[in-house]
Amino acid sequence: AKPPADATIHMWVRIEAACPKCGLAELWNGGALLVNEEGRLAAQPRGGEIWSASTSPKLDDDTWHFVAHSLSGSSGELLFVDGKTVGNRSAQAAADAGWTPMEGNITFGASPSFPEITALKGLVDEAAIFAE
Repeated sequence: AKPPADATIHMWVRIEAACPKCGLAELWNGGALLVNEEGRLAAQPRGGEIWSASTSPKLDDDTWHFVAHSLSGSSGELLFVDGKTVGNRSAQAAADAGWTPMEGNITFGASPSFPEITALKGLVDEAAIFAE
């Protein structure tokens, strides 16, 4: 599989209540940035499995958290919470999981292409996207 294109999305989120499998954003190629069933940051490529950051603090505590998801052909796939790396895997592992270079729309607070992911119960602020 071809490594993913270099792109990063980041945002502030405040999740007001338990929100298992709720969407933070649907990403450029149909993947999703979400909160897993334990309330931790996770990502899921289109057609792939949920990849969770087991070291992530719980996000459903009604507190603002800065979260980011980065894909790079050189650095791989990274998840960040409050400035700390909470998940990383190689570019090849990210490509094998299903991330592929593709342009597309981004949706915040939901993941319409993933019926099993519910809408966010909270707020998103200062979202930004960086891509090469």
